[in-house]
Amino acid sequence: MTAEGEAEARAGLERLILHVGAHKTASSMLQTALKHVRRPLEQQGMQVISRSAIKSTPFHATLQNIASLKNVEADASVGREVAEMVRPSARTLLLTSEDLLSRINLKYCFRAPEAGLRLIRAVFPQVATKVILYVRSQADYIESTYTQHIHTGHNISFEDYLGDELPTHIQWDVIADRIASVVGPENLSVAPYEMIFAMGAEGFFRDFLRRAELPDPAQIPFEEPSGRSSNRSYSALAVDIWRRVEPLLETPMQKKKFRSYLQAEFSTATMPKARWLTPEQREAVGTIYRGSNIRLFAEYMPEHDPADLHYV
Repeated sequence: MTAEGEAEARAGLERLILHVGAHKTASSMLQTALKHVRRPLEQQGMQVISRSAIKSTPFHATLQNIASLKNVEADASVGREVAEMVRPSARTLLLTSEDLLSRINLKYCFRAPEAGLRLIRAVFPQVATKVILYVRSQADYIESTYTQHIHTGHNISFEDYLGDELPTHIQWDVIADRIASVVGPENLSVAPYEMIFAMGAEGFFRDFLRRAELPDPAQIPFEEPSGRSSNRSYSALAVDIWRRVEPLLETPMQKKKFRSYLQAEFSTATMPKARWLTPEQREAVGTIYRGSNIRLFAEYMPEHDPADLHYV
């Protein structure tokens, strides 16, 4: 597509919604649910571009470099391939990826969200931008990122992953402040991942559509993901098996297939969720973030109780 054609494709685009979050399973559930209702979404003027569609593009690679603090400045031209995906009929574009402004690795949790947002806004200039940010209690988030780090093919003990000290940078209130400094507080919606347990998958999905400000979200059907599409997490046994077997596997394809096997046969669908932090470490994490979490709920999620959701 020429530059003129690209500009024409974006001419009708009015809003850009960015879905970023703190939990891979919930993110994948949302992406799978959205994939099943593309036609009803299109009828309401929304186009969805998921992580799977952009992860091999220079745009995604650049955002990952920004999140890793390798290079926080980038030219908007890296987003051309993604911009060309926008259909002329789209009025709202949803980019959905839990690590759009972050990385799965714990130490790169939303380290430079402002720089990532500046690049995204440069790729889609003069389009109103809104961010939907899902947060998670920090102890659970730490454990989840480790499991996902293993799930993506790394082989490292939890002790080495965590390092010598507990992390102090997962201050969701500060991260929300930094995002709001670019898009404005009125264009930031913050929600706790944990509400999925009370709302259920469909309720969580409906709440997401509300936050995305669809014209008529009630008309969007819902099909609850099942099987591998639900993207359940590894159990502790799956992690243990992977760490023992991975050195014996010879090719990337063997490793990929074995990870898929572990997810299908040794996930939290049938086995207990892994707990990596000791009780003492979990208590210490709670102490570190108590003040931050109290302010997070007061400023950004007053409709929820931090105690009920185990943030304090």
